[in-house]
Amino acid sequence: MNKHIGASLFKDTSTWPVIPPWWLLSSPQAAALLNVTSATLQVWRVKDLGPPIVPPMYLKATQGDPVFYQYGALRTWVAQRVGLHLDFEEQVRDFFQAVAPSLIFGHGTLSAKIQFFDQQFGKNRKRIQRGDDPLLISKECTLNMDAFFSRQPKWLVDKYENLVPEETADQQSSASNNALAV
Repeated sequence: MNKHIGASLFKDTSTWPVIPPWWLLSSPQAAALLNVTSATLQVWRVKDLGPPIVPPMYLKATQGDPVFYQYGALRTWVAQRVGLHLDFEEQVRDFFQAVAPSLIFGHGTLSAKIQFFDQQFGKNRKRIQRGDDPLLISKECTLNMDAFFSRQPKWLVDKYENLVPEETADQQSSASNNALAV
């Protein structure tokens, strides 16, 4: 397999959509992002060469049993293909810096901050639909992320418990469990 797959994608990282790295992309969305076909992703998956998928046992069954990729894991996979290192925690920090800077400095675990963001995003969507001004996240960011949010599958388990990769989870377990200070 070509080690430089995705190299054109990393030449200008501003082409990546600004969405949370913990959100999921369907196989067609991931294929479009990588500029390959869904069939190519399936071949990579069968040969164990492609990006990691979210195990279907964690997600509510849907018609057609679609395959999902965590956005952060997809970005990490592409970065590795071109010789870069991009870990999940770094992606979350960069995302918060761009969208909700107040979450970078608050207290609490990474998982708690992610859960808080998702709750606030849901509230923002409702506020915008009512015609009110959004809180925490700008209207433009909320509208841009909405297309991805509306396609998120339903989880069978608490997604926030299984969200942070193991090396980060170890660091988070020793972190303070204080409430978020935003």
